[in-house]
Amino acid sequence: MKKGKTTIAVDTGLLKEIMRFSDEKTEKEVVLLALREHLRILKRRKLASLQGKINWEGDLYQMRVGRYLQ
Repeated sequence: MKKGKTTIAVDTGLLKEIMRFSDEKTEKEVVLLALREHLRILKRRKLASLQGKINWEGDLYQMRVGRYLQ
């Protein structure tokens, strides 16, 4: 992972509140969590936007059976 240092102005009250409700112990961990969560949301939106646009053919039942037999 490429790392860089960036200075940003952040609502410290918001950071502290997130720290109260999460397992993150540092402000850096909270910011990284927020970035990861935001990226996850963006990816899900992108995936949802593809609904009905991709033609898939297959047997979902067979795929699931094969998974459990291994």
